[in-house]
Amino acid sequence: MMRQRSNTSPILRLTRNLICIGIAAFLILFTQNEQFCKKIIPTANEQLETYSNIKQIAARLEEEILSGSGSFSFYTTRLDPSQIQDINSYIDPTFGSANYQETTNNRLAPKTTIKIQLKPAYYVYAAIMQHKAIPNNEIKAKRLYRVVNAVLKAKIKPSMTDYQKELALHDHLVKQCHYSTHSTSSDVYEAYGALVNHEAVCDGYAQALQLLFTCSGITSKYIYGTATDANGSMDHAWNLVKLGNDWYHLDATWDDPTPDRKRRIIHTYFNVTDSYIKSSHHFNASYYPTMTATKMNFYVRSKQRFTSWKKYKKAAKKALLTDNRTMYEAYIGKRNVTVKDLQFLYSDGTSKQFLWNVMKESEGNVLVITQK
Repeated sequence: MMRQRSNTSPILRLTRNLICIGIAAFLILFTQNEQFCKKIIPTANEQLETYSNIKQIAARLEEEILSGSGSFSFYTTRLDPSQIQDINSYIDPTFGSANYQETTNNRLAPKTTIKIQLKPAYYVYAAIMQHKAIPNNEIKAKRLYRVVNAVLKAKIKPSMTDYQKELALHDHLVKQCHYSTHSTSSDVYEAYGALVNHEAVCDGYAQALQLLFTCSGITSKYIYGTATDANGSMDHAWNLVKLGNDWYHLDATWDDPTPDRKRRIIHTYFNVTDSYIKSSHHFNASYYPTMTATKMNFYVRSKQRFTSWKKYKKAAKKALLTDNRTMYEAYIGKRNVTVKDLQFLYSDGTSKQFLWNVMKESEGNVLVITQK
């Protein structure tokens, strides 16, 4: 019998054969080479999470730090490796930081392991909130614990609201700490410097409050950006505090006069809004909640927020002349104060002498008057 001739072209047959050979080769390689599988696909027994967003990694790393972990491993997709290298700029540095990281490169899902460096503040937090013993070799942590424990016992009462706790801890820190201008110690950048040595820069102030707030049950965040004053722009750190459903800015560093004046506390930046602080403080707003509420602002709560100059003068005379207070601070709106405006303090023939200072922000000014 004559064999029927195939209508399939030689090129088509060759293409089909090559495809079959390729599929067979891939299946053999994929099923027999275990190392190949591990390199491109996370194995089930590792149970590592995969991230494509640096903020999600930062949030997870903060959780690992507060749990006392020594390291944190994860897979990434569609993420610039340079962002992971800069992970410390995305996290709250109060309790720990990324000390070292190692990335296993592969095309589909790079694996990164971050080694965590725990700080003395972590061991204090764990001792107070989780009742964990502080390791014997953590000398700084033990010293810091004694100070924090004493502050909380002296300043925080069970009946206090979060606002009252925040005010008490803010005022204690501003009273006890002074801004460091010459120290070469790294302690000034951490809670230890602010609370134990009573000397810190903005990082130390913010981390000290973050530690105290966390151990007091107050929800807060560490925020960093830049700040501009008469000396120009500089890196800066402060806090965000959540009261009820609202968030507020709190800058204890800028509430502490420089040079240091013992027992003088002001509240210019105590629970203020984005719009109030925006002329002097600059930050990436996309990383943080929006802050528009004013009801927990210090001057609103203490009823020292004035839009009427007449009402302000009456309140200032009572505070400084009748009640004999050595300092009076109040929000006065956008009024530009002159020496002439303050002559009302001498209208009753007082012999007292006063100094005054105006802190200007985009939404209004705070006037602080002190006795010489």
